[in-house]
Amino acid sequence: MFSSVPEAVCSEGEYGQFPFRLLDWFLLLSRMGDPGSNNTSSIPSTPLPQSCLSREQRRRLAEWRFGVLDRNKDGKLGRRDLKKLRYKHMPLEHCAQRFFQSCDADSNKKVTLREWTGCLVDRSEIWFQQFMCVLALLCWDGSVPQLLSAALSAVQSSLPVPLDPRAAALRERGPAVPLPSAPRGWYFAAEEAHSPYSITVTPCDVPIEWRLSAKTLLAKPVSTLHLESKKSKPEQYWRTSEAVMDLFIYRGNSAEMFTSRSSSKTLYAIMLLSTERDTQVTMYLTTRDMPRGLIPELPSDPRVDTVGVGMTSVTLSWKPSPSVLQQHQQQDFHYCLLVNRWHNYKSLCAAETAMKKKEEEKPSSMGSWWWHGSSEISTSLHPGQHTALKSSGDKSSGVTGVCTGTENTYTFSDLLPETQYYFDAFVVNRLNQTSSTYTGTFAHTLPEPQPEVVQLIDGEITRVDLEGRRPQQQYSFRPKSWQRSALFTFQTCTRGQVRVKITSKGRTLASQVVDGLGRILLEGMPKYVLQLEPASKSGASLKIQASTAYHKPAFPLLPDSLKLKSFSKLRTCDSVTLAWLGTQERSKYCVYRKRIAETQLQLVKKKRDDDRCSGPESRRKAEKVLCKYFQELNPLRAVTTATVAGLEPGMSYLFDVYLIGQWGFPVKYRSKVVRTKKAC
Repeated sequence: MFSSVPEAVCSEGEYGQFPFRLLDWFLLLSRMGDPGSNNTSSIPSTPLPQSCLSREQRRRLAEWRFGVLDRNKDGKLGRRDLKKLRYKHMPLEHCAQRFFQSCDADSNKKVTLREWTGCLVDRSEIWFQQFMCVLALLCWDGSVPQLLSAALSAVQSSLPVPLDPRAAALRERGPAVPLPSAPRGWYFAAEEAHSPYSITVTPCDVPIEWRLSAKTLLAKPVSTLHLESKKSKPEQYWRTSEAVMDLFIYRGNSAEMFTSRSSSKTLYAIMLLSTERDTQVTMYLTTRDMPRGLIPELPSDPRVDTVGVGMTSVTLSWKPSPSVLQQHQQQDFHYCLLVNRWHNYKSLCAAETAMKKKEEEKPSSMGSWWWHGSSEISTSLHPGQHTALKSSGDKSSGVTGVCTGTENTYTFSDLLPETQYYFDAFVVNRLNQTSSTYTGTFAHTLPEPQPEVVQLIDGEITRVDLEGRRPQQQYSFRPKSWQRSALFTFQTCTRGQVRVKITSKGRTLASQVVDGLGRILLEGMPKYVLQLEPASKSGASLKIQASTAYHKPAFPLLPDSLKLKSFSKLRTCDSVTLAWLGTQERSKYCVYRKRIAETQLQLVKKKRDDDRCSGPESRRKAEKVLCKYFQELNPLRAVTTATVAGLEPGMSYLFDVYLIGQWGFPVKYRSKVVRTKKAC
């Protein structure tokens, strides 16, 4: 079917350009009075290349050319019909065979009108550059002032604006092209000779390469010069113009500005290429003298200074920006700060990209505080190709930002101890979102104090108070028995839970969350290390006992209930009778009393059971009433009583009973507040 197409190698870049260039070729033929163009009423009358036309106009252009080629009017183009395309004169003719074969979706060696328009119109939008828009216009008209007017339709404002919004609208991923055959390009020209222009390009992530070139334009191509038959007339015009001169070349990831004055009849081209991976850049162009304050000014010393460093905080300071100092009531400029654990950022654009990646991974509670309505143009680049989507494979970088208004000092808190952080400061113009970057700094937060390792004594009870912000408490125990067995017993004193982890030689042997009573039995190791940590920031308190006598329980046998009961009928003006449950095990019970003032009665009732670890050793001797032994083998009759005499009439007393076994921990019953009778 396509045997007439010359055999040649068609690169991926050329293949992506082919439908775009072919539509330009069709439009150029219509303007040149192509012999096959009998009816041109459906062709757009405006002398613009197809890249400046709407999608509907490009569809009509493709349908018109289909009608010209379809001589037998069967609605299909075969081999003989496609020969009339004049392959030898059309641009990128060596890509024609591959392209039309891909358009033949049903492989019947015929291209229908639907297949034809789908290939040309849809695929031409993928390769959508202004390069052909400018050059084809020259070939059709040759009027340089009209060219400048069309090319400057998007850049006539004195404020920084995108170079071309249409080029920035690309979001399709094109085929990979070897460097540097297809960098992404934008073109512009100044309205008047010797007028100033300024270009600022800011990479948003990885290093890029960008180049500003200039070419003096001729009114029309030199007809006497021998030209290659395979080049289109727009390409012939470009080849017969004066040589391209590079004005500026930059490779890196810093923001760079180039300022100069234009020459008459000169076309300027900006070529961008990402050298590593998908990324974004921002570009500004102005064709007027840049007004003062448009881009925020930096002080003579733009460094960010570290004022103070703590374990979880870092205080920063920086010289104020002249733009901030010169503003009056209207707050057009403000500072924004950034902190992260990986590196400094050279631009606000790079910081935006990092924070957006963080938001994609996990929604941020900060909100979008510095990318609302930016006048910058964000453009996607891809290594070795001219259009691409932004990469989404990078993981969250853990970047946090905050804007401080006009204050030039700030303290970051809630940082991790013994961690290196990088800090950046930006001064931002609120009106157009232009920004300037201070020289960033870094700081290493102070380490936590090393926790002291306390040696536990066999059978001895140790009380530990844990605070939420303190380091983990560590204790060690060396069993003296030949079995190297150890029984660890825990009792939490407050309502908070405690995480317990026991290790030996760096290996975790046991891990448990204790709430109330807990036991862990281990054996076989010469040394055990305990790490204790409160489960909540409010802290916790507990008692620990490490013992090699694992056959002796640290806690006595407990009754079904630890409540105290007082009998109203047995309550008098000077005595109170208490009752509580006992066990089948012979144990010692001690009763304590404490007189409560009326002003402290509500507070005592509220906190009477806050400390579940307090034992008889924490009470004064004067508060002790009696101690007694009790044992009952029948659980249904395991109730004992005690009468406390010598009380004052009409007074409130706090009563406590402690159950003390043969060894280990005493267990405290729930406290009871009782008031004696006023009159008897």
